[in-house]
Amino acid sequence: MDNNFFEYFTHLDSREGIYLWMVMLIAFLFGFLIAYLLRSGKIRRIKKEWETSQHSGQTATTQLSTLQAQLQQRNKELQEESQQRVALMDKLSNLENDKRRRLQEVVSLNQQIEELSATIRNHEAAYTQLQAELTACQEQTNVPRQFGDTPERTPSDSQVQALNSRLGK
Repeated sequence: MDNNFFEYFTHLDSREGIYLWMVMLIAFLFGFLIAYLLRSGKIRRIKKEWETSQHSGQTATTQLSTLQAQLQQRNKELQEESQQRVALMDKLSNLENDKRRRLQEVVSLNQQIEELSATIRNHEAAYTQLQAELTACQEQTNVPRQFGDTPERTPSDSQVQALNSRLGK
């Protein structure tokens, strides 16, 4: 049988050889067709995936450029805000220095007010005391209280000197 099978391939003019070659050709073409169909489906699926990936790549590129633009905008805003913050911090520092300076000025003025109040109280006490002494002297000398009247008696020199020394003359 080996010999007979071998003859089909060596003698192409025999009817069985031609039939065998035709079956092999048809089987080859049928296999080729099936392989083509299987491969074309796979190729279509891969092509579709590629187009989808291309589209998603373009979308990602667009999103990337949009996000980069937003990032640059936010960086600019951040820089502006940081500059504003630095300016506000400087202004706050200046205001705090001004506040501190004014507080010191208020404390100094309050001290001056206290000193002047104490001086006024001292002067009022001295005035009250001198007025009392003047009244006492007028009563002793019996001098009228009206300014237009002339006194009947003049105070003594020692009393005048005591009054002048108290007044600081």
